Amino acid sequence: MMDGSPLNEYRFHFPVRVRYNEVDPQQIVFNSRYLEYCDAGFPEYFREAGVLPLEMVSLHSYNPVVVQAELDFIAPARLDDLLEVSVRVAKIGRTSLTMKATISQSHTGALVFRAQLTYVNIDPRTGEPAPVPASIRRAIEAIEVTTLTP
Repeated sequence: MMDGSPLNEYRFHFPVRVRYNEVDPQQIVFNSRYLEYCDAGFPEYFREAGVLPLEMVSLHSYNPVVVQAELDFIAPARLDDLLEVSVRVAKIGRTSLTMKATISQSHTGALVFRAQLTYVNIDPRTGEPAPVPASIRRAIEAIEVTTLTP
């Protein structure tokens, strides 16, 4: 489905401990939780880049919504596992950006899950796609240390 981007391509990482309410009767992390872990990484990535989540819309005119998600479930995670979520922006288009995320076991580095999410910036007044603001592009390119614009 997706390329196997090496973890060293990811510049932003944060820990997640699997909690009791996140596992299912099979005693593994319920599938939707992995997307929640990735979704938690999105504002943290931008916080690391200097863009506060509460200012994305008000200050930066950035109102992203997910329009596509590709998910690969590789191995189960279990209650009390310490996981590492790694997030990067792989591409910035005119109105969209593509984020990649991996989730791995912190103690072994074993890959558990990977995702590729496409977000489109939406004008909150019209509901139509809007260009990714220059301030957001600069913040992303600073953390990724590269130019991602096609």
